[in-house]
Amino acid sequence: MKKRFERSTTRLLAWVALLFILTPTASGVVFLSTTITGLSFIPAQSEAIWEILEHDYVVNGASPRDIKFINATHGWVISQNGSSLGDGIILHTQNGGDSWQLQHANKSQYYREIMIIDERTLWVTGRNGLCHTEDGGLSWNMTYLGDTNDAFYGIYFINRTHGWTGSSLYLYKTCDAGLSWEHVDNWTFSDKARNFYFTSANEGWAIGFYGIYHTGDGGDTWEKSFNRGGWSMSFVNENEGWAVCDSVLAHMVDGSSWVEQALPQTSPIPLLSPYLTDIIFLDKNNGWIAGDETEVAYTPNGGWDWYSQEFPIDVRVKAMDFINVTHGWAVGSDGNIFRTSHGNSLGKRLWTGMTDPLILTVVGAFVAVVGIVSGALIRLRRKRRTIPNLASESPGIE
Repeated sequence: MKKRFERSTTRLLAWVALLFILTPTASGVVFLSTTITGLSFIPAQSEAIWEILEHDYVVNGASPRDIKFINATHGWVISQNGSSLGDGIILHTQNGGDSWQLQHANKSQYYREIMIIDERTLWVTGRNGLCHTEDGGLSWNMTYLGDTNDAFYGIYFINRTHGWTGSSLYLYKTCDAGLSWEHVDNWTFSDKARNFYFTSANEGWAIGFYGIYHTGDGGDTWEKSFNRGGWSMSFVNENEGWAVCDSVLAHMVDGSSWVEQALPQTSPIPLLSPYLTDIIFLDKNNGWIAGDETEVAYTPNGGWDWYSQEFPIDVRVKAMDFINVTHGWAVGSDGNIFRTSHGNSLGKRLWTGMTDPLILTVVGAFVAVVGIVSGALIRLRRKRRTIPNLASESPGIE
């Protein structure tokens, strides 16, 4: 009886050890398992090295709004050179951010978003109109649209001629490279289009304060497709896209339906949700989100797992841009500009709440252990019941 119990206990401990070995740790290290949620799992590497880029326009109250790079050397940043809703500036670098030059300043403007068409042609949204250049920023010109108190947010060109922009009041479209802008009458929503993305001349998306909107006819008519609004969108192809909606991460895979995703966070049971401000995916696997709790987080496998990337200071990242999986830039709420050449490095693995694969794995392992222990105890009890009572069956001594 004792030997049977010892063998049962040994088998139980072996099962528990096997489950422990196959269970990922909270830091993302896997002992024997090489897959997680059906995808190849990448062991933790050294954290990304984000550095602060020095420039002369970090002043008290500075508020960078957007950053865009067209290649490894040429990039632009728009910011406010002060705390007031004005004093807009446009900075340019020709050496990947090693140094920055002031290309344009306008004390009456408040710039919000950049659209780069090529090295010579850029558009920037501002107060009551658009600022644009056709000589790489040597000269900038204002195109005034609508009300003098209107504010413009998002802008997108699918080619040199066809573009869209939105203000706090209206939506506009151009078919002649911005020489003229047509007011879109069928934008009937009480919302401001913060960000646009067109996958073709007809298929387009806009995200506002209160939702995500879709057009199938080049922006002439729109319909609401998601009830949460936010800041930024990024598309892998015409059917798959991502969006950050303040404290919501949304994903679309069928070209029409947005599904809310679990938020990557530093704690499995957070007290407050992180605030997300920007997102970019270069392909189906490699993507980044920016915000406040974690300045920048990276996924190597299409959003199944997210990893924080270490920053030199605590700051809310307002916008970012990547030209490939390693080289990226970002701007923070403190006026600083940041750069990394290790954009695909993995830092600490972030949690996605109670649906996190690691939590589900641990819960599954716990349930399995309970089942094994329960089964072993049941079998042990049954064996005890079937052992004859030799003392009672032995003939008495007369």
